[in-house]
Amino acid sequence: MEPLALATMIVNLIAPYLAQAGEVMAKKAGEAAWEKVKAVYATVKDKLASDAYAEQTLKRLEENPESESRQAALVGVLEEKTKDDLTFAKALQKLLDEAHEAGAETITQQVTVSGQARTGDITQIGKIERNVDLSRKR
Repeated sequence: MEPLALATMIVNLIAPYLAQAGEVMAKKAGEAAWEKVKAVYATVKDKLASDAYAEQTLKRLEENPESESRQAALVGVLEEKTKDDLTFAKALQKLLDEAHEAGAETITQQVTVSGQARTGDITQIGKIERNVDLSRKR
C-alpha cells in the first residue's frame, strides 16, 4: 500500500480511539477489534517517541482527535516514517489488516478534481471491503 494511503487509514483508525467515539467503537466493533486498534496506536506511539516533532504531533491529536488539521499533520508524519522505514510500514499494514479482520472499520476517501473540471455532489453508497481504484488509466 502506498505510504500516504497507509498513513491516512492508520489515522482514521486511531482518531476515534483517542476521542469519546472510541468507546462507541469498542462497543460496536467488539473487544477483539478494540484490542487491535490499541495495538496500532501503541505501535505508532512507540515509533514516534524518538522524534520530538512527531511525538508532539501525536500529542496534539490526542488533545483534539476531531481536528482535521491535526489528523492531516499526523498523516504527514506517518507518511514520512513509513517511507523511511519499510519494517514499520509492514508492521502497520499487518496490524491494520488484523484490525479490519477483527471488525474495526475505517473510511477513507480521496477525490481529486483538476484542471477546468467542475463537479457537483459526490455520493458514495454501499460498503467497500478492499482497496478500489476508480481512476481511468490513459
